[in-house]
Amino acid sequence: YPRGAAEYHAVCIVGYTDDGYLIAKNSWGDPLGNGGLVYIPEERATKEEYALCDVGTAISKKAKRIELVVGSDTAQADGTSAALDAAPYIKDDRTFLPVRFVAEALGAAVAWDAATSTATLSSEEGVITVRTHDKVLLVNGKRVGMDAAPEIKNDRLMLPIRPVAEALNCKVEWIANENKAVITAI
Repeated sequence: YPRGAAEYHAVCIVGYTDDGYLIAKNSWGDPLGNGGLVYIPEERATKEEYALCDVGTAISKKAKRIELVVGSDTAQADGTSAALDAAPYIKDDRTFLPVRFVAEALGAAVAWDAATSTATLSSEEGVITVRTHDKVLLVNGKRVGMDAAPEIKNDRLMLPIRPVAEALNCKVEWIANENKAVITAI
């Protein structure tokens, strides 16, 4: 709103797309049911100033190392044990991990839209959108193919986490003799 209006509106730029849009988090919450995100063309003129900080949104700590073992309901994040509400499992030679635990451990907020079976992960590294039974995820608006589709198991979204972890600037290592996935922040 222009100066002097009864109410002001702000957005926090959280990423960008390869096709010329800034991805912003809406300070009014999620009125459109899209995770509270808006896409603003980079060339759009603004009538107000840009702020270099977002005092209303907490910055989440990003774990440096996460370890998850197939079949175990506990994980390690920077050496601290954490309970999982869904254990990792192997299906068709792919290790499926709980999306929410990994995303939050890597400093991303997770929004779930049950109507579209879509999870939106927002962090300082960008915005990732993943949908059940779809082998394509969006990373800052760019399509990224996966070799296995996410699925719901025991009311939890599970998927091979490599594409998500890499989008959050991490590397993933599989230790076969321990049935362990190790995610390390770069």
